[in-house]
Amino acid sequence: MNDEGHYSELIYTGCETRERALEIKRALFRAAKRQGVSVTAKVEKHGKEFAVRFRAIDKATARKYVIARYGPDRSLWPYNPRKRGN
Repeated sequence: MNDEGHYSELIYTGCETRERALEIKRALFRAAKRQGVSVTAKVEKHGKEFAVRFRAIDKATARKYVIARYGPDRSLWPYNPRKRGN
């Protein structure tokens, strides 16, 4: 982990379809939730294949970033982490 709370960036390659890449992205978010970290993930197209570029982020650092950027009012955040179904 670096000073900003980010872990190494990794790339999951070789997804034949966009749907498979999105499935991998959803799995990364589920795994991050179980491990107690935040994750950022982005699907990218490389030729005929897709890849998922992702990075785990320390939960406390991610929370500080969101509050600094959007303020403490959760209704102004891009999503509410405590709302069911997010």
